[in-house]
Amino acid sequence: MPTKLHIFRHGETEFNLQKRIQGHANSPLTSKGRNQAADARTKIKNVTFDAAYSSDSGRAHDTACILLEDRQLSICTKTSLREIHFGDWEEKLLTELQQQNPDMYERLWNQPDQFINTTGETFAELRDRARKALAELASNHPDQNVLIVSHAGFIKTVMNHFDGRPLSESWEALMPKTFATALCLSVITVIFLSKFFVIHLGKLIPPKGYSRKTTTRIFSMRCFFVFKTPAEFSPNPHLNF
Repeated sequence: MPTKLHIFRHGETEFNLQKRIQGHANSPLTSKGRNQAADARTKIKNVTFDAAYSSDSGRAHDTACILLEDRQLSICTKTSLREIHFGDWEEKLLTELQQQNPDMYERLWNQPDQFINTTGETFAELRDRARKALAELASNHPDQNVLIVSHAGFIKTVMNHFDGRPLSESWEALMPKTFATALCLSVITVIFLSKFFVIHLGKLIPPKGYSRKTTTRIFSMRCFFVFKTPAEFSPNPHLNF
């Protein structure tokens, strides 16, 4: 059987409600966020997981604990699954950042490849960290189901990369709200072939409240990518079927 990485974004947090930048800073789940995680358990009720990982941020780990509440499976936390590091922007209100640095704020949302914060990460650094982290997990769990809980920027950026899109389109990955919405589930299938392995981005389950119609393209999509080594994890656009 192929390796399958089941990737969730964490539930709604207090900072989400307050419209503050999170990044490596943590904010607790709201009651709605905890309910989102509980509701999302139905998406994976028929999946037997061999391993579970989350970012070491509390909101991601707490989400993973709720998802696996009725299972005897330990959750390994990894710093490599963290959200993009926003440095001195973290914990600040979006409106405050927009007023203080309107040009860079505009780049963050509309030109992420041009976003630079010398106290944090670039999106290129996030992309490289994310693809390496997923490659490592896939390599460590051949022919297994792996649960992963991470963050919006992490998921959008790496899925955008796997889809063969430029870094500048990271926030637009396939559809604006896909991958990053709270408790949205993306499933990556990894097939190992000797020195190569293939990734299939073929399933995305929308969060509660979002209709399947809004993600029709995701459900019907078949994208395969081949990688020479786990460290490379780069898309090959010629292998679309």
